Amino acid sequence: MRRLGPAVLLPSLLMACESGRAPSGGEYAGSVTPHPPRPPAPPIFVRGPSNNKPITPFIATAVADAQRGHYPVLVYVGATWCEPCQRFHAAALAGELDSIFVGAHLVEFDLDDDKATLDKAGYSSTLIPLFCVPKPDGTASNRRIEGSIKGPEAVNQNLVPRLRALLEESR
Repeated sequence: MRRLGPAVLLPSLLMACESGRAPSGGEYAGSVTPHPPRPPAPPIFVRGPSNNKPITPFIATAVADAQRGHYPVLVYVGATWCEPCQRFHAAALAGELDSIFVGAHLVEFDLDDDKATLDKAGYSSTLIPLFCVPKPDGTASNRRIEGSIKGPEAVNQNLVPRLRALLEESR
């Protein structure tokens, strides 16, 4: 094997440089281009059991899964006739709430269909929409918000600040 002396190595090393300037913006040959930041994960709506089936085991499983997956879970009670509920759903579907919920799972119930089982589990409320942090056993905690204003400000000016606070409190 023939060894190359410094007289041969030094010129070949210098020729390997493109120029005397450093690459701008961290662009080095062979470097990995950073991926753009991922958009926040949208909230996931999971329909809870209906037809008077027990809801606490279902919610308890959702809470256990959320703890393992490190995401928040809320019980959401609404109704098809509720204007703030309709506006909330429209905003969620449009992706307007993704940065607030960041992958949260919302176990959803309809007040008209599920009132009796919701009441048994402690998810009764005077107003809807109801958003409640469940206890590990699937029953309702006292960490909740209920009701909203009507009109176009229902989501951004009323629900969003309250939901943000509720989610921060539950982490």
